[in-house]
Amino acid sequence: MRAFTQTIWAGTKNDRGETLMTLHKDLTCNASPCTCCCIAAIAFKDKDGVSIGSADVPCYWFLPKVSVKGPTGQEEFALQQPSCCGGLCVNPMAEGLCNCKLPIYIYPPGKGAAGEEIGKIIKLWRGLGTEAFTDATSFKIEFPKDIDAPAKQRLLGSTMFINMMFFESGNE
Repeated sequence: MRAFTQTIWAGTKNDRGETLMTLHKDLTCNASPCTCCCIAAIAFKDKDGVSIGSADVPCYWFLPKVSVKGPTGQEEFALQQPSCCGGLCVNPMAEGLCNCKLPIYIYPPGKGAAGEEIGKIIKLWRGLGTEAFTDATSFKIEFPKDIDAPAKQRLLGSTMFINMMFFESGNE
């Protein structure tokens, strides 16, 4: 629900290079079914502060989808976990049995069935200690073929958005 602005730069925390992009999310509701009036959304800007797109979580019934949009607002990618039972639940076998990977597939707009994915975002298991006692998360992104740098930036920003919306927990 929280608002934030995050800057992504080249280099390390001790040796920062140039700014690559900025992510900005206003205060919104958490992603949940039927949040029609206050949809969770994030905006992406390039190093010069020019909008390169956005992502949001539209209303859903069973499995949430992240809609990634280009600078004109046109949907470019749909990000969703693989489903089974006609889209009613997550397919736990999509990446194999007991591999501790949580996949989010990258689909073209309007697609979402098995075999239609064009890329992947995988939440990786970092071990019991890290998963149980920290909020640290690791992701692996397999970008769709032949996409440009701004599209990669939108997918990277969307991964940060997914982490915040679905994997971060409060300070309880």
